[in-house]
Amino acid sequence: MEKNAGIYKILNVKSGNFYIGSTIHFDRRFKDHKRALKKGTHPNYKLQSDFDTFGDKIFKYEIIEKVRILIFLLVKNSTI
Repeated sequence: MEKNAGIYKILNVKSGNFYIGSTIHFDRRFKDHKRALKKGTHPNYKLQSDFDTFGDKIFKYEIIEKVRILIFLLVKNSTI
């Protein structure tokens, strides 16, 4: 994985449920999700419940869109 910023999806391939997130470092963020799920401490209770029920083999981690970090931070911190 790369240090690009962007949007990602964690897909439960069995149920079709998914989680959408954003990050400035894909590899680190995916590891954080996996660690929290294994510890049973993930803040998204639906994702945690699916993990507890089906295990980690049913999840697919996908990068939806990459952006340069500077652009990502400008957009994320801007007010509309």
